[in-house]
Amino acid sequence: MDESSLPQESFYSEQQARDILKIASRLEYDQSDFSEAHLQQMAQELGISENALVRAKAQYLVEKEQLEAQREEVELQSEFEKYRRNAFMTHLVVTVIIIPMLIAINLLTSTEFLWFFIPMFAMLVGLGGHYWGLQQKEGSFYNQQYHQWLMFNRRKHKRLSAGN
Repeated sequence: MDESSLPQESFYSEQQARDILKIASRLEYDQSDFSEAHLQQMAQELGISENALVRAKAQYLVEKEQLEAQREEVELQSEFEKYRRNAFMTHLVVTVIIIPMLIAINLLTSTEFLWFFIPMFAMLVGLGGHYWGLQQKEGSFYNQQYHQWLMFNRRKHKRLSAGN
């Protein structure tokens, strides 16, 4: 028999073998929940000590908790950004409504002194500052705003929960 007709044996790194076995496990047990006994049996079949399994479960729980906390933090920051955009849009709408009113009042009462420029300038400077602040996504001022918003929302959430 010719050696070239024999199937070539493939070799895998430790990480590749883990990845392949993870995929095979997902395919095999996709709809299954594993009991503690089943998990211990699988670990034993793979040559994993009971001590290593206990440590792995503890590490898994810690990592799961950390991942959940990170996910929650990302969600909260997204809500905070939405709040900031809404606050800016409210400021913009109020400015767009008030300035024409000031112009009308000024022009209807007196055209000798155009005083509407003074509050208009102040309002536009305030709106520009608000827009600039909206662009800031880090730093002590941003963190201070975020934590104030977070505390307010937690208190509001507690009040709503207590009312139910």
